[in-house]
Amino acid sequence: MIPSDTMTIQKIPLFSYGLANLKPFFDKNINKPSSLKRTIQPKESTGFYFLTFRLIGGDKYGVLRTEFSLKGKNLFYKIRDKEILCGSIEIK
Repeated sequence: MIPSDTMTIQKIPLFSYGLANLKPFFDKNINKPSSLKRTIQPKESTGFYFLTFRLIGGDKYGVLRTEFSLKGKNLFYKIRDKEILCGSIEIK
């Protein structure tokens, strides 16, 4: 799920990165696909929130590590050893 809030560097140290009203957002969007389309101009940067769920206490390996990676134009989301194609980057 991708909330519409704007991610900023100032929000990084905040609890839940400053996201508010998460329960209503989850309740409304739990079964909906997410999409993000953004144009980033040269010499600009951007940030966004990406929320994942997991069972508390259901992870015998400790901290859950995830990452985004770019392979060619394809964007992958990796959870441990599982890679999920989740989009693409178009450079114009």
